[in-house]
Amino acid sequence: MRLARLLALAAAAGLAPAARADVTPHPLFTNDMVLQRDADVPVWGLAAPGEEVTVTVGGASAKAKAGDDGKWSAKLPAQKAANGLTLTIKGKNAVELKNVAFGDVWVCSGQSNMEWRIDWCWDAEKYKS
Repeated sequence: MRLARLLALAAAAGLAPAARADVTPHPLFTNDMVLQRDADVPVWGLAAPGEEVTVTVGGASAKAKAGDDGKWSAKLPAQKAANGLTLTIKGKNAVELKNVAFGDVWVCSGQSNMEWRIDWCWDAEKYKS
């Protein structure tokens, strides 16, 4: 009886669908993001091991293959400044990130020094639009 039960479980496990991992970008990549213009841009995330992943934006695309650990990374070619784009990450499923822009990305930190306004700068008139 034990052997019969074990064989039944083994057969049922063989009929179970294969595990599927949806392609997902790293949480850093979201709607309304800004990516650096005029520079190659890496995009990465997770997928099923061995899954082919294609990243597309503004007519440019890059491909990657997920490793045994499910991690993938693709490098988009440099883009000119643009906005309102859709970045698509496609594997077995597709993820669309809306309102993506290419521009200048600034990483700033600090406290009181972050309050400095352009009009306090020397030659500030040159920077007013």
